[in-house]
Amino acid sequence: MSTFLADFPIKFTCSKCSREFSQLVRDVKAHGQVVCPGCGDTAKLDEAGRKLLSAAEEEIARFARSLR
Repeated sequence: MSTFLADFPIKFTCSKCSREFSQLVRDVKAHGQVVCPGCGDTAKLDEAGRKLLSAAEEEIARFARSLR
């Protein structure tokens, strides 16, 4: 995973309590889920989310290569 993307925060809104919070891409990928710090509700990263993160990683890597 690119370091830039790993350190990128993703904003979430809890579907249970509506609290807004952020988690780093690296943490979401490592745990495969996000946990609301307000109410503890858990949302799992589905296959579509994994594919979206992978596509973003590919685009960033392609862009980085084009700068060399």
